Amino acid sequence: MLRRALPRFLIAALTLATASHAYAQAASGGHNRYKWRDGAGNLQYGDVLPSDVAKLGYEVVNSQGIVVKRVERAKSAAEAKEAKAAASFVSR
Repeated sequence: MLRRALPRFLIAALTLATASHAYAQAASGGHNRYKWRDGAGNLQYGDVLPSDVAKLGYEVVNSQGIVVKRVERAKSAAEAKEAKAAASFVSR
C-alpha cells in the first residue's frame, strides 16, 4: 500500500509546489518594472526598458515600487582606465 501512496503523494506535492509558484508569479506581476531618468532628468517608469537607457543606468522595481536591483551606467573610456589604475594601485 505504501508503494502506491508514495507516488500519489509526490504527484500531489509537485502539483502544489507548481501551483504556489504560479500564484506567486501572478501576484508579483511576473515581469520586471523599470525606473530610470530620461535625458531631461525626469523620472520614468515602464514595463519595457528603452534600449538607450541601458547604457545610462536604471533600477528594477517590484510591484510596490521598491528597488530590487540597481544597474549602474556604463563607464566612459577615461573612467574605465581610471578605475583599472586605481584597482591595480590597491592590489599592490
